[in-house]
Amino acid sequence: MAERVATRPDPPFLALACLAALCLSAWQVQAALPLNHDVGWLLLGARRLLDAGGLAADRFVDVTPPLVLGLYALPVAVSRALAVSEIAALRIFVIALAAGSLGLCQLAASRLFTGEPAALVRGWLVTVGVVLLPLVGYDFGQREHLIALLLLPYLVDAAARAHAADPPRSVAAFTGVAAGLAIGMKPQFALVVLAVEGVVWHARRRWRAVVGPGLGALAATVALSAAWTAWMAPDYLRVTLPLVWETYGAYHRPLRELVRWLDPLFAGALILVAWRLPRGGALRDLARTLIVAAAAAYAAYLAAGTDWDYHRYPFGVFAIATLALPLLRPLSRGPAVSLLVLAVTVASLFVAPLEIRDTRRAGREWPGWTQGAATLDILRAVEDRGRGGSIFLFSSSVAPAFPAVNYAGVEWASRFSCLWLLPAVIRARALPEGALPEARRQRLDAIGRYLVDAVTHDLGRARPDLIFVPRGREHQAFGGVAFDFLPFFERDPRFAKLWSGYVHSQDTPLFRVYVLRQP
Repeated sequence: MAERVATRPDPPFLALACLAALCLSAWQVQAALPLNHDVGWLLLGARRLLDAGGLAADRFVDVTPPLVLGLYALPVAVSRALAVSEIAALRIFVIALAAGSLGLCQLAASRLFTGEPAALVRGWLVTVGVVLLPLVGYDFGQREHLIALLLLPYLVDAAARAHAADPPRSVAAFTGVAAGLAIGMKPQFALVVLAVEGVVWHARRRWRAVVGPGLGALAATVALSAAWTAWMAPDYLRVTLPLVWETYGAYHRPLRELVRWLDPLFAGALILVAWRLPRGGALRDLARTLIVAAAAAYAAYLAAGTDWDYHRYPFGVFAIATLALPLLRPLSRGPAVSLLVLAVTVASLFVAPLEIRDTRRAGREWPGWTQGAATLDILRAVEDRGRGGSIFLFSSSVAPAFPAVNYAGVEWASRFSCLWLLPAVIRARALPEGALPEARRQRLDAIGRYLVDAVTHDLGRARPDLIFVPRGREHQAFGGVAFDFLPFFERDPRFAKLWSGYVHSQDTPLFRVYVLRQP
């Protein structure tokens, strides 16, 4: 089927107006939601990175490759320079990153869609923008959200190369750098790049279509990311990765629990889209690229081994971007897409808050959102005692301590976001004798001792004003093993001596709260 050529130029103000509306809508949605717990912890890590000029293992130990902290350090630095809250600066940073991602997509698509109606391109970018900005919800700013933003322009660029419509070198370089940053944050997403470059090679059968400025920029960015990690966070390779290898499996799920019932339906719909679009057309090339990227992103989700929904976000974005193509094409033959863009713009401008000028100083942001009971318990206890100082919570999950720490304006007293090393240790000790190889049992016992030493050292250094101990005995990733934190730690004489400096202050519905004994 021959491609139709647009007869009228695309009015640029429509795309700009819609992008502005989506950005304002995203700001409004985020103003009504709490900060994501992982994002809250990573903001604290970025703050420590800036304060120390690097990350030693006695200040920050986390599963995530440290490159993301370098990205989060940008809004933290801006918040300090402009005296606005870190949360507001982070939101503006992510919205700007999304706008840049969509702008790169537009530039890459300008060659790919030369034979398609301009309204189709605009409608597709609007659809993708809605998914990337207002609809991301609580996962706004999560690593997978950033990864989807950084990978999408590269996918459009790859589709253009597969269609023999190479974008300008500058655009290819920018999309390559963006994809390299995505891989630097989570290396398993290199699967997306490898799979998509395979699509380009299969379509063109020329290595020059693959080995170009985009791939060179991508490889250079990945190499620089590795060098940055070795320079700024050398203990990540030496200390953190061995700990992750031994313990993080406690959070993993069997494959049958990772695959959702909706996934086969998604796969069937994607295959149907690829089959129905005209052969040899730009839409077919883009759909094929996005489908392969979605499959590779799904494989990356399975490789991670955890069933948290945000790990599926890039897969969902690429799948929805594919499904939108055949639905939007009939609309592009009339004014429907233009009317849709106008409606989205007007609605977004009507409801979006214009309160950027009212952002408060760091630590003073207290929006009117409803958070979970556990986080509210922490916030109330901190508020009753007064702001400032530091706190600690015995927990195997990042929430609820985060984002409570961010909103309460207090410091976190530990190098760990939570006690994520502990579940593997306790589950191993609950196994019958001989069920676990002796060498592994010894390694886990050593990790348990390391954790107790690290927590004791951190609490002794920070002397947190408040320490929260869960009243329940069921905790994330403990495999159903009932567990009390205090008896486990108090077996260590050094921790017991430190703990003697704390007194029980109050009970909340979920926590026992201890305060530092006054001299």
